[in-house]
Amino acid sequence: RIRDWPAMRWRGVHDDWSRGPVPTVAYVKRQLRTLAAYKVNVYSPYLEHVFAYASQPLLGPPGAAITPAEARELAAYARRLHVELIPEQQTFGHLHTALRWERYSPLGERPHGHALAPDDPRALDFVRATFAELDSAFAPRVLHVGGDETFELGRGRTGERVRREGLGPVYVDYVTRVVGALRPLGRKLMLWGDVGTNHPELVPTLPRDLIAVPWWYDPAPDYVRWIKPFRDAGMETWAAPGASNWWRLYPNLGIALPNIRTMARDAQRLGAVGLLTTTWDDFGEQLFEATWSGVLFGAAAAWQPGESDADRFLRDYPRVFHGDTAGHVERAERALVAANAILGRAAGTEQQEPIFWLDPWTAEGRRLAARIVPVAAELRLQAEAAIEHVRRARRAGAVREPAVLDAME
Repeated sequence: RIRDWPAMRWRGVHDDWSRGPVPTVAYVKRQLRTLAAYKVNVYSPYLEHVFAYASQPLLGPPGAAITPAEARELAAYARRLHVELIPEQQTFGHLHTALRWERYSPLGERPHGHALAPDDPRALDFVRATFAELDSAFAPRVLHVGGDETFELGRGRTGERVRREGLGPVYVDYVTRVVGALRPLGRKLMLWGDVGTNHPELVPTLPRDLIAVPWWYDPAPDYVRWIKPFRDAGMETWAAPGASNWWRLYPNLGIALPNIRTMARDAQRLGAVGLLTTTWDDFGEQLFEATWSGVLFGAAAAWQPGESDADRFLRDYPRVFHGDTAGHVERAERALVAANAILGRAAGTEQQEPIFWLDPWTAEGRRLAARIVPVAAELRLQAEAAIEHVRRARRAGAVREPAVLDAME
């Protein structure tokens, strides 16, 4: 007899479609099947400009934008697997892929910038039009309105207003108007928790029916200051740790696992009801196949009460996910954790991808080379060890999820 139930009602994965390789319908179905097998019940694709909006035909790249028919197919498929599909479309920041077009540039805080100008009535027209189409295609119970990283706010058209009223009040006012514009759709709305991090005193002024998703991706002793403002305001709250796959050649589990473990612990303790483990593809080269260990630890941490054991997970995951009973995949993962740590210490940054593409003959390239060359042998030995362990795992019969081993190798 097994008696078991989840510590958190919602256990989700947030997948960036807009900057990485845009997945096919068949691939997303495989993601959904795999996630459902590990009791993940939320899948949130980050769209930004990869939905084929009829009202905004410039946005969706031909052949790389999900169509309404494909969205309906995926939503129906997810429902059969008991997975909630929550599409995210930005309504404020993170909109350079739209604002780079001359047609949309006048809607921005700055020309061809990243954020909509909150005082421009056309911004809400854009939001209404895009979300009406998303709602029609996905028919979700929850819509994600984004709202994170609005760094340009107050640095352009709304500069005078921000100086007069303050950055936080201007942000909250616009979010409140977005909620009002979308309320006729009759869906719950989800918002990233930036305002709670930067202006916790303003959280009680947000619409109370929003689902708040505070996020932070670095390890910390606790995440109370990110989560508590929303819980104190009586808002439904989820928490969002990260798989630490962005700006990196391979996810840094040395950062991701402590981040997920501690945030899940504090989210449970403070009464949050969901955990949304995020993947981001900032440079467009990240493969989702490399993130499974991170996102499945998120699934485990949201199911298990209290603080999950990351070390035990790293021992159990290869056996359960790959069928590797000899520990080869575990040793490969640990070698990559060590390689990430070596490079981070030497370079003085966790942002590996710029290092990878940096011209070694520039002044910056020479400066970094002087720091990395002394540890290059140690770094290469860890990488080579990971390759060896992956190949041993295959020879030993660890053949489940071979694409994940391909990505690791």
